[in-house]
Amino acid sequence: MAILVDQIVDQIEVVPFEAVNKGEPRPVAVTETHDALGPERDDPSGQKREDFLSFRPGLSFINCFERDNLDLVDDLIHENSHHHLNLLLRKQILYHGDRNQQIFYSPWRRSLRPLRGILHAAFTFTMGAMLFERLSTWASGLGGSARWKRAGLTQRDLQRARFRCLEEVESVRYSIQDLEYASWHLKWLTGSGQRLVKQLAEIIEQVEQNIAPHRKAVLASKFGPSLRRHVKELQQARQTYGPVRLKKA
Repeated sequence: MAILVDQIVDQIEVVPFEAVNKGEPRPVAVTETHDALGPERDDPSGQKREDFLSFRPGLSFINCFERDNLDLVDDLIHENSHHHLNLLLRKQILYHGDRNQQIFYSPWRRSLRPLRGILHAAFTFTMGAMLFERLSTWASGLGGSARWKRAGLTQRDLQRARFRCLEEVESVRYSIQDLEYASWHLKWLTGSGQRLVKQLAEIIEQVEQNIAPHRKAVLASKFGPSLRRHVKELQQARQTYGPVRLKKA
């Protein structure tokens, strides 16, 4: 699990749009793996993007317009993480039955989602948190600033990466609590599902420890109000949606 981000990057291929589907050329990044499709992803701004293509299983289109380098790296990791989890879902039974009840609050969509949606979100955004933490570490220490600049990234990108890491840590921790509740109280997860959630919890805890030294600086930056608002929204959602409400499922 810890090296999954590196494995995902190795499977990324960027090709012209017309090479996959005839039509108006436009810049896209196409990611390909040998598994089924995953759910659509919501942009952090709230705008939905249809990244998965129903006519080409295993492919994702990522819109490159108005996306900077940090956004594109995040998008590529995120979409390929969906493919990797879908491969796990084909090889392992992670939960019992369909479990389509929309009773779990999604910190990313800000709406209720079924178990599968929360599992996908927790998995993919854990990979995102790992990415941002690794970028933060890569830009730190001796020579870090020069490496960051050579990669075409700015100091604002670095601060934003650290903010995004902290934001994803909060969101993933929220959803892991719901997944653990689904496992131990609702008895919905299988042994394989329980082990996956345990691994995600361990990874996000390690990421949180690694990014913690930068939390104070992020809170003092212009990203601070957004992080505080996000934490407050999650606290309010927990009071509204669970786990007390989940007992009625």
